Amino acid sequence: ALSYKGYAKEAICFAKKAIALSPFDPQLSLFHTCAAGAYYAGGDCDGAKYHANCAYKLNPVHTSNLRILVATQIDLGEMAKARSSARELLFIDPGFTTGSYLRQSPSGSYKTGQQIADRLEQAGIPAV
Repeated sequence: ALSYKGYAKEAICFAKKAIALSPFDPQLSLFHTCAAGAYYAGGDCDGAKYHANCAYKLNPVHTSNLRILVATQIDLGEMAKARSSARELLFIDPGFTTGSYLRQSPSGSYKTGQQIADRLEQAGIPAV
């Protein structure tokens, strides 16, 4: 929630702490996804990519993480990777659209969520 609202520095601190406190947690991918979102919101695409890839290795079907991964790949100029990740996202969630994301995600009404939606569309995710 801190990431969505523009408090990236605080979100990064909490995400790092969660990862440090729970290095063997079976839900560790969630903490890495939160860290990826925090770094992305703070404009650190390298940090976001690192944590998104960690989360992906732990749970490759977590669609929340795939959304951040696609956005990060677009921002880093990795268009082929972003399109591949977007196809993966649509394979897991065939009805996914950026419109549904913006309506259903808590981040949808904030700048970061809108930026992610834009990047998803650039990678081939349908708007409607």
